[in-house]
Amino acid sequence: MSNFSMRQIRAVMALIFCGAFASMIFLTGCPASVNNPDTLSAPSGQTVIVPAEEFDDWPQDPLSINEISIDANNLAVDLSYSGGCAEHSYALVVGEDVAESLPPQMTAILSHDDPGDPCDAIIGEIANFDLVPIRNYLQTSSGGGPGSVILTIRLGDQSYKIQYDY
Repeated sequence: MSNFSMRQIRAVMALIFCGAFASMIFLTGCPASVNNPDTLSAPSGQTVIVPAEEFDDWPQDPLSINEISIDANNLAVDLSYSGGCAEHSYALVVGEDVAESLPPQMTAILSHDDPGDPCDAIIGEIANFDLVPIRNYLQTSSGGGPGSVILTIRLGDQSYKIQYDY
């Protein structure tokens, strides 16, 4: 009879697998998908404004949004995802189209790149995005001054709306 539970055995096996995977990455470099020039990416935490038809060109690996908040010009996204063996990156990708309403509306996606992370730990973190590029884009097209916009952030078949006052 063993003194170890199945949970303990699985945890040890996951650590061994993740260690072997990390060693393989260190010795052989990043997988080809990380350096694929056909996939768009931005430094983690960056806000980019693109034509909406380019949304599908950005990595959209699975993640969950737990909460979204705005403080001044910062969008904080409390999120979680499966991983733990590789560094994940995020970008707030905002469509350049502005719906004419009061206040105006813009659609965005939360791009998530998990570079093929094979681990299954549930990771939680806060991703922060600078909203100044959105403010500057809107002020340029509207002649300047303060304003507000409703951001609809799409994530799979869900969407999250939040108002940004600038």
